[in-house]
Amino acid sequence: MQPTASPPATERRLLVWLIAVAALLCTAMAIPLLAGRVYVADDLGAYHLPLRAFYAQQLKAGESFDWLPSLFSGFYLTGEGQAGTYHPLHLALYRFLPLSLAFDLELLLSYPLMLAGSYLLLRRWLLRRDAALLGALAFTFSGFNLLHFVHPNAVAVVAHWPWLLWALDHALRAKRGQVQFRRRPFSRAGAFALVSALLGSEILIGYPQYVWIGLIFIVPYALICLTSEVVPTPRWRQLVYLLLAGVAGVLLGGIQLIPSLDALSHSTRQSADAAFASSGSLHPLNLVQVVAPYLFATRVVGQNTHELGLYFGAVPLLLAVWLLAHRRSWGDCRPLIVAALWVGGIALLLAFGEYGIGGGWQQHLPLVGKFRFPCRSIVWVYAAVALLAAIGWQRLTEAKTDSAGTSNTSLWIVCGASLMTALIAPWIWPEFVAVWPLIAVAPLCFAGAAIAVAAAARGSRIALIVLILLTALDVGAYGLSYVVLSDTERLERFAHDPDAPPSADRPVVAQPYNTGDRPEQVGNRLLLAGFRRADGYAGLVPARQLDYRDPDSLRVAGVGFRAEEQDAGYSNRIVWLPVADPLPPIRLVTRAIVDGLQHFPAEVVAGDAVLYNPATNYLPHLGGASLDPASFAEDIDLTPGSPGTITDLDQRPGRFSLGTDTAGRQLLVVAASYHSGWQAAVDGRPVPVLRLNRDFLGCVVEPGKHRVTIDFHPFSLQLGKVLSTLGLGLLCAQWVVATWIVRRMAARQAIATELATAHPSLR
Repeated sequence: MQPTASPPATERRLLVWLIAVAALLCTAMAIPLLAGRVYVADDLGAYHLPLRAFYAQQLKAGESFDWLPSLFSGFYLTGEGQAGTYHPLHLALYRFLPLSLAFDLELLLSYPLMLAGSYLLLRRWLLRRDAALLGALAFTFSGFNLLHFVHPNAVAVVAHWPWLLWALDHALRAKRGQVQFRRRPFSRAGAFALVSALLGSEILIGYPQYVWIGLIFIVPYALICLTSEVVPTPRWRQLVYLLLAGVAGVLLGGIQLIPSLDALSHSTRQSADAAFASSGSLHPLNLVQVVAPYLFATRVVGQNTHELGLYFGAVPLLLAVWLLAHRRSWGDCRPLIVAALWVGGIALLLAFGEYGIGGGWQQHLPLVGKFRFPCRSIVWVYAAVALLAAIGWQRLTEAKTDSAGTSNTSLWIVCGASLMTALIAPWIWPEFVAVWPLIAVAPLCFAGAAIAVAAAARGSRIALIVLILLTALDVGAYGLSYVVLSDTERLERFAHDPDAPPSADRPVVAQPYNTGDRPEQVGNRLLLAGFRRADGYAGLVPARQLDYRDPDSLRVAGVGFRAEEQDAGYSNRIVWLPVADPLPPIRLVTRAIVDGLQHFPAEVVAGDAVLYNPATNYLPHLGGASLDPASFAEDIDLTPGSPGTITDLDQRPGRFSLGTDTAGRQLLVVAASYHSGWQAAVDGRPVPVLRLNRDFLGCVVEPGKHRVTIDFHPFSLQLGKVLSTLGLGLLCAQWVVATWIVRRMAARQAIATELATAHPSLR
């Protein structure tokens, strides 16, 4: 598909305007960074920032960051994934930069990278520079990407997609009447290596659901390139290269993928049912947002604005509508337009989830069935609209028709729908709609955009500039006003939580329970001030057996304070209640109860420990998590008497080192979350790590003085490191071999061309 001619001066002028508004949007997003503040809205301050504070601290100290001791009495941070702890960019940012600067840069860098990748992809497909940049701008600063600013790992994965499509296109498709790029002999091999690196990178980000959402459409695109285009090498060979690239990419991300599978198997999500998987489906009523983004007080039909937001912007939508209404202008862009319609339609059906046709099919797939919020598939609807808008822009600037007759009727239909929604909806949903000034914004915006599109179709160049400015103002106001600029703080001030507990000497339970069975979800802000929690807020919540409403369980966990909500008139306030006589977090006991009692025995509160008998093998299923047989124990012959003493305690994240002095055989109990990755040694000799008191760990120590070490070295992490090393080696080998093959083929082709030139009869 050839990009058609356009006046160079006009194209350059439009390109300058587009670059200017893109820079303006990026600068607006970076205002808190320039002011020395951090983004703390929603999950940013409640979840991501506290995790990264620990991560940065450990990196700067040169210590392990895989185990976070201040959450859930111990938490497999690498397995959780949301910190992307082994991603090279994260390792560099948080190792060498201050926390606030590293955090802000992590959030912001995804957007210029996404913009650049989208631009290169659209340029490679067919579009002029200005049209490609408009489409890239419409997608990068779309409602989805800006509303999901609170989910930085999600946006980072999405930022990989245009680059991955560009690399696949470069590796698989021969140029056939398209924009030509200089190609060196190793460029195709480099493209396959780039595919591997990008796939591995997005896995290392730590958000597997978005990797899956991307592959749903990226893999079919790669197969279409193989089957429908003229490829420079045999298709079977290209397919082999593609499979090797995929395998290398998955292996490269193994250091994150395998621990995530491990954390999933120990989490409550392992027992997720169909209702959980379908939660967060896009209700069809949300389609009204397309023409009325500010109609509802929360913007959406549902509870999660950032998940269910569905506003493409007035200009991108009207450009797409104008294009679809002028089918005669499609020309050689028809395949791309049809593909965009298919992608957008399928993605919308997937986003409907339980409200759509066949929306539950993903629930029956391994691993994928543990994901929720099917509405996240709408990111591809945004991508489809952005592509249609870019093509519409290019065709609009080349249009030979005017707006007379019915050529712009579709624009006025959309404007009428926006106006009628604004007028009628307040009568239908009076309790849910926003104030009138907000409701009126959309009809005015659509009217202005429609007038500008109609004027541009008649050849007005000023109207094109108006469309550019309106696009930036519209999508910027919609996305930036929600979370990007809504809540920022100085890091020092945010770390000082006014509702903090009285003391940080012991862990606390910060989630107050309501009248129901589930606690109110609160964030992990307390971690920034040095507090530790026996509960917590995370995506992969560890499956646990202690009931943190029970005072005895709190004592066994060593909890010092628990939070409780009290009525304070117009709002509730948090008060901290002390837990009576909590047990020491590390202690020695001389009696162990080997049983699988359903009720937590009172003897434990007196200082004993509970183990689990492999004969009865009783233990509630930990929310579906599997139990390590090594964590069970037969009856342990302990020496009665007084508990021994603990000396020289050295406690670090993922490591306990201490001395014991006992008169007999005793049991060391540590109030740290049990995981099969814990390894214990007494005087350097390995000993079994036992699951104690349902959620915690310990080991047996013999009489006398000994040195006990308990280290967190999960097999999943070791295996992940091996796989990532293999992936890196396979990537390098693939590049070397593919480069050799490509150079050999290029040499043969050069010889054949030379012979054909010298001997025309051989042609």
